[in-house]
Amino acid sequence: MPTRQDGPVPPATGGPRYHALDNLRAAMMFLGIVLHGVLSYTTLPTEGMWGIKDARRSVFFDLAVLYIHAFRMPVFFVLAGLFGALLYERRGAAGYTAHRAGRLLVPLAVGLIVLYPLNAAAFTFAKNAVRWGVGSAVERQRLPPLVPWDTTHLWFLYFLVIFSACAAVTSALCERLSRTASGRAASVVFRRALASPWRAVIFAVPTVPGLLTMRAGVLGTSHAYVPPAGVLLVYGYFFAVGWLLYAHRDLLPGLARGARTQVAATVPLLFAMAAALSHVVTAEAAGRTSFPALAAVAVIGALLAWLMVFGLTGLFLRYDGHRESAVGRYLADASYWVYLVHLPVVALLAGLLAPWPVSPFVKAALVCGVTTLVTVWTYDRFVRATPIGAVLNGRRYPRAWPRRNVNLGAAEPQQT
Repeated sequence: MPTRQDGPVPPATGGPRYHALDNLRAAMMFLGIVLHGVLSYTTLPTEGMWGIKDARRSVFFDLAVLYIHAFRMPVFFVLAGLFGALLYERRGAAGYTAHRAGRLLVPLAVGLIVLYPLNAAAFTFAKNAVRWGVGSAVERQRLPPLVPWDTTHLWFLYFLVIFSACAAVTSALCERLSRTASGRAASVVFRRALASPWRAVIFAVPTVPGLLTMRAGVLGTSHAYVPPAGVLLVYGYFFAVGWLLYAHRDLLPGLARGARTQVAATVPLLFAMAAALSHVVTAEAAGRTSFPALAAVAVIGALLAWLMVFGLTGLFLRYDGHRESAVGRYLADASYWVYLVHLPVVALLAGLLAPWPVSPFVKAALVCGVTTLVTVWTYDRFVRATPIGAVLNGRRYPRAWPRRNVNLGAAEPQQT
């Protein structure tokens, strides 16, 4: 727990900003644009979870989606747990609860009301544009459903609300347990695992059983208001490790050692995972289950996720941890808004580009690039200096455009 320290640590109040980890969290949010932006151009059967399938596709995007999806949200939830523990230590239980309600619950509630119909309208248009063309899609457009029957891409906020509530309820008890002999022993075990060069393997082991409960052994998500227990537990595990990591943050600099090797090791793992997954899919198509292939997907996926958790954290701390940059701070602030609103923009662009007979790489680049520009521009124009910005960023900031310099202010790290 964040109150239990077993080594020299920075002071709790007025301590380091961890802007490198802010930027890593922002990078994971912006990767969401890439992940969703290329889904329409994969050869995978994604109709059930995505619904937009362009006529021009590439296996390259299959690998890109598999790779990004394997580590993006694990990294995000570990960082969410770490920053949550930081916030709990600095503000206490009451302050933590109030902050989480304002920063998570309010955007979730408003987002479901506003974004659910926008997502539905954009996806309906895009699917019709792929099938019948843009003109016909416009003619067929109808009023979208207004009742949010699921959490859509805001599921991560819904999960964070659940995890934050659990943390607020259990932290006091865990603090008392940390002072017992068994609590101290558990703390020593965690530190040794974190300091071990085999840390990725050690932390991957508890992840595998959860992955085995998911389709094809691949890390899943859930938009349901009552998510499957396996999905909730796996993401809760990432969050809990991040929470505990804050208590042992004196070990964070050690993650930089071997970080490049860990990230590089995920590339051959990606191809091994893809090969195993193809066996799983082939077996499912034949009406049978290949458990060895399923287990291989789960084991490789768990290892890949934790290699990237520790590898990317180490790389960002090593190369982005010396001083804060204005651009990095600005993009970290913008990333919350960008992820909230990017999905209808991605779907709309995919539909508009569907009839264009060009390479899927051109289309994917345009979807990702234009979505990034539109969402960052709307953040600067309509969010940053407004009450919306106060909710998402903790305070209002002056607009960056047309200013030449971004005003960094003195914000705390983003804790979405």
